[in-house]
Amino acid sequence: MNIRLAAFTTPLLLAFALSGSLAFAEGDEEEPVEKPSCPKGQVWDSKQQKCLMQNSSLVPDADRTDYAYRLVRGGRYAEALALLDTLQQPNTAKALNYRVTLRVNWVAPTKASGITCKR
Repeated sequence: MNIRLAAFTTPLLLAFALSGSLAFAEGDEEEPVEKPSCPKGQVWDSKQQKCLMQNSSLVPDADRTDYAYRLVRGGRYAEALALLDTLQQPNTAKALNYRVTLRVNWVAPTKASGITCKR
């Protein structure tokens, strides 16, 4: 009887212990996102600490995706999509996630409602 009890309670205790750590991980606060500061057609290069043309090969994909996120948070959706189109590796998880989020939250609702967004 004790073996059955141990076989039943061990998985439950393990599941309970793991679920507690997941709850704490979800509650982490993120740093506030800075508003985009570069003019249209440019992207922030974290290495040089300045704005560069978005078609420049000097800007790494990581900076491009981070700046696309900043553009979205600043309401500059069309620019964010255009910036994601310039990635050398467009199929990373981060880039695809931003692209899908943009299409669902910005492109799809405007097409469905017949509203044209000009930014």
